[in-house]
Amino acid sequence: MEHVETIRDLGVILDKKLTFGPHIHSTVMKANRALGVLIRSFQIANPREHFKTSSVLTSYFAHVRSVLEYCSVIWGGAAAVHTERIDRTQHKFLMWLNAHSRRQSSSLLYADLLKHFRLCSLAARRTQHDIMFLRNVMTGRIRSSFLLSSFSFSIPARSTRQQALFHVRYARVNTVRDGLFIRLPKVANVFLAQRHQADVFYDSFYSFRAHVITYVFSL
Repeated sequence: MEHVETIRDLGVILDKKLTFGPHIHSTVMKANRALGVLIRSFQIANPREHFKTSSVLTSYFAHVRSVLEYCSVIWGGAAAVHTERIDRTQHKFLMWLNAHSRRQSSSLLYADLLKHFRLCSLAARRTQHDIMFLRNVMTGRIRSSFLLSSFSFSIPARSTRQQALFHVRYARVNTVRDGLFIRLPKVANVFLAQRHQADVFYDSFYSFRAHVITYVFSL
């Protein structure tokens, strides 16, 4: 068999050490090309006018952010040196949008631009996707016996003041610790500890998602 360093499976590039560096590099390059097309399209259509922010954001969500977030549950645990490149692409877009908006932010810092345009970071959105993915697996919205058997509930040997809903397995290797089977229960437990009114099984999909969205905007 041919020895390869990377392989693509359903659009996700897997490297031999599961760092997801090659995948994120490919994703950023693809998203930057799409962003370039988006910017040129709006500048040609309105060369001397301010843009309607809602229209530009809708186009960005559809053609650029969707690329940056594709299968984030799989690669979301990659090292910060890789994942920070994802948010830098959005930062670049927001700086351009701010320059062509009627109501501009005086600061070009990423956090200030996010607040100005009422968006959350892509890192926070990956947390949202992680929580919703686990909730959908546990409630049967995603039907997979393998995934369902990969997550378990926490049953402590004795009663404690704070009890986590999901069991988080121990792992020594960062690649395993940051993988979806350990990362998702850990992230969900932190969310549920801070949002006591959210119920994984009782709340409807949209009600639970509203709790998650409120939570990620506070991150």
